[in-house]
Amino acid sequence: MAYSLDLREKVVLYVESGCTRISASKVFGIGERTVRRWVSRYRSTGNIAPLPHGGGFPSKIQSSVFKQHMGDNPDKTLKELGEFFGVSHEGIAYNLRKHGYVHKKNSTLRRKKRRGSSRILVGN
Repeated sequence: MAYSLDLREKVVLYVESGCTRISASKVFGIGERTVRRWVSRYRSTGNIAPLPHGGGFPSKIQSSVFKQHMGDNPDKTLKELGEFFGVSHEGIAYNLRKHGYVHKKNSTLRRKKRRGSSRILVGN
């Protein structure tokens, strides 16, 4: 989160009035490197406003499509969902959390198969 413009102005004016950057960082409780960047930018451009955020990467999965598919296919595994959307299972897990879904690590069918196979092994 960016510092307020008001704080930036106070820090720069404090340093421009003759105080050191180290004392400014102690007085205002911010890092010395941050003070150096603000003062340097102020001296070179005259501006101390925060720079725009880089943005990150757009999602490969549209929210509306994801919600619709989850409503139609609630029992799909992460791997199956990943293959459908063309992303990794980690990407699916992220989108599940993002949209408020939870997933079971083991499906009921897999647990039944495991139980059934162990009974066969014990019976032999």
